[in-house]
Amino acid sequence: MVDFHQPEKVNYLYKLEGFDEDWNKTDASKRFANYTNLDPGQYKFIVKTENSSVGSLAELNINIFPPWWKTIWAYSLYVLLFAMTLILLYKLKVRRIKLRHEVEMSRFEAKKLQEINELKSNFFENISHEFRTPLTLILGPLKDLMGSENNFTKKNYINNG
Repeated sequence: MVDFHQPEKVNYLYKLEGFDEDWNKTDASKRFANYTNLDPGQYKFIVKTENSSVGSLAELNINIFPPWWKTIWAYSLYVLLFAMTLILLYKLKVRRIKLRHEVEMSRFEAKKLQEINELKSNFFENISHEFRTPLTLILGPLKDLMGSENNFTKKNYINNG
């Protein structure tokens, strides 16, 4: 029990179990204790009074919780966000590979279509050449025959077929 008849003669001893190793001593002019930057956890604050007549002891249990960004929920959220980021990066990589493959396939198809068009063009050119050559061989002598023929009926027959 504290003697309130002479408070200036009271000395205090205090300790924060879990933080302080030794007792801290103070007198009546400084009746407070400051603790900053304590780690999260459970502490017990103990105060003893000393004076000539009576000594007393007081205890206070203190729980310090971690800040919200250091809680298990925050760490779970961090892991979840990290996993989602990895999945997103993986999907973007797969999408990029698919697009690259599609571009290569469309280039390949365009090249094949160009080759097919060239083959068609060469084919029709060769066919037309094959048709033109015999027709030229036939028409040449026919024109000569028409030029030399005097009979109108034979000329008419050659012209109209």
